[in-house]
Amino acid sequence: MSRREDSAFDEAQYSAFLQEAVNKVKTEEDPLVLNQMKKLFKKNVPFTLRGYVAAYVAKQAMGDFKGGNYFHSRSFNSARGTAKPGRKERFSPRTSEEETFTRSPRYISIDEEHAATLFVGIGRNRRVFPKDFITLLMTVCGLERDRIGTIRNQDNYSFIQVFKEDADTVIEKLNGYNYRGRVLTVSYARHRDDMEGSATTTTVTEEVPEQETVVAQGSEE
Repeated sequence: MSRREDSAFDEAQYSAFLQEAVNKVKTEEDPLVLNQMKKLFKKNVPFTLRGYVAAYVAKQAMGDFKGGNYFHSRSFNSARGTAKPGRKERFSPRTSEEETFTRSPRYISIDEEHAATLFVGIGRNRRVFPKDFITLLMTVCGLERDRIGTIRNQDNYSFIQVFKEDADTVIEKLNGYNYRGRVLTVSYARHRDDMEGSATTTTVTEEVPEQETVVAQGSEE
């Protein structure tokens, strides 16, 4: 066998590895941690070499598992208890507290004066939860984690708090966006007393105290 053939990598396996990585980022990984790592990556790797360094990191990650599935033999989720010793163990394993943090994202408190609340026509019934919205806002809208406030998750819709200056961008990016087979409806949500006299407003009642009841402008459940 030639040296070139011996050093060649399995393109199909590499493609599957990358596709699975994309899926993990979208559905399981903590966007706050990933965002911190992304900042460090940009800080330490020259712009012109970032693509090559990313490819090298992926190559190193797969190095011990030629002919096997990386994510099945060496899971990113340490809670499954299937991770094998190797390069991954150079990093500190997640504690149970960190796992809890991932499942229940911490919320940023945005002063009401600077906050806007957005209505999103999708909720728990579609298995979309706060951490999914955080990932969506960071990856699609380009928001930093500290620009995302409270998320009120209902069965068929949700309410997301962002900074006023980011609200139009979020609506532009997400309204009409195809997410998990459903076209999203995203619009401003306002307090009932702000919307009196508006004939184009559809009322949406939340499971919150009466004074916090909001209505979504031009949206249906």
